[in-house]
Amino acid sequence: MPPRKPWLSELSEIYDFSKLPNSRTDEQLVLGVMDDPEHQAQPTVFFEPDKDGNMAILGASGSGKSAALRTIAVAAAITPRGGPVQVYGIDAASNGLQMLEALPHVGGIINAEDAERVGRLLRYVRGLIEERAETFAAVKAGSIAEYRRLANKPNEPRIIVMVDGLATFRELYEFRVGMTQFETLQQIATDGRPMGVHIVIAGDSPKSLPASLASSVQRLLVLRMATADDYSNLGLPRDVLDAASPPGRGMIDGGEIQMAIFGGTPNLALQARQVASLGETMRRQGVPAAPRIESLPESLDLNVLPKQPRQRHHWRGRLQPGAGRTAGQRRAHADRAAVVRAHHRPGHLGGGVQTVDAGHSPRVLRLTTIGGRQPVRVGRGHRNGCGAGAGVATIH
Repeated sequence: MPPRKPWLSELSEIYDFSKLPNSRTDEQLVLGVMDDPEHQAQPTVFFEPDKDGNMAILGASGSGKSAALRTIAVAAAITPRGGPVQVYGIDAASNGLQMLEALPHVGGIINAEDAERVGRLLRYVRGLIEERAETFAAVKAGSIAEYRRLANKPNEPRIIVMVDGLATFRELYEFRVGMTQFETLQQIATDGRPMGVHIVIAGDSPKSLPASLASSVQRLLVLRMATADDYSNLGLPRDVLDAASPPGRGMIDGGEIQMAIFGGTPNLALQARQVASLGETMRRQGVPAAPRIESLPESLDLNVLPKQPRQRHHWRGRLQPGAGRTAGQRRAHADRAAVVRAHHRPGHLGGGVQTVDAGHSPRVLRLTTIGGRQPVRVGRGHRNGCGAGAGVATIH
């Protein structure tokens, strides 16, 4: 019998996600493999949402932050022994999350510069937390696992919101007048964990994670940083990682870890193909799709609106100069004026719809929508002679 080695081999540079032990439950999502020399072991490490709450990933460019987020999203897709997970992403980095759109449990990967969709996503999640605060309290549940059991709702989804490129996200939304997206993200981080809502954020340095948000982050994964001082600022040893460390190599819970990769290859094209194949398999197995966070339409055909009894009304509204007031008055003899009250929910306009027949020539055409910020043009599906921005009322 060969003599027993006094220590294990070094961590591999790549671990195939599908070959690692996996509990296949939403209470444990595979991250990678940790080196534990004290116990002569290299165990699989998990993100445990109910215990960890929120998670931050810090690392320099090319250190594997986006890949780590993808690993968590894929792990959230494979939870047949637990409850479902719905994932949403905000990409303020290099579109490294885009391939996840192929998975049905991913409700959207939104470009961080799309303020309308980003705001709608975060408001939707915050509203979900507020709703669950009441429903969870009604059955005295302290976590989503308890709620599923006590309320007999095993399919109540856990929600994970990922942000890739935290520094850029902060530049876009933290200190800009009228922008509440960053504040809403902080509220989600603070209140979400007991309601089964979690955030996983990725930034390029300790400075990208503000103290106001760090206080709500219970677990930290540190990948290769730009300078040794960055490790010291985080209270970590300076000599574990260096410029030669492979992507995905990091420190977590006081140990060294190598993140797993779905498909077992660093090639992004092959990873995307594997993710697309997983998405097709999930759909064949009947995995329900997460609610989508879509953009509001730029135009709306009046023919899709329900008719109501003929009324004689004069509608008066405030439109900006050049908004199409005069052209709208000209069209009022032929077109129905619409007041669309859209308290938006993901994937559809929602809300009640009222229409007013324009046969009595109202002197002022009023277009009002509520629920977002996307302008909506109202017409009959053809050009009405207005300019590119004419006939538009701002959604408040």
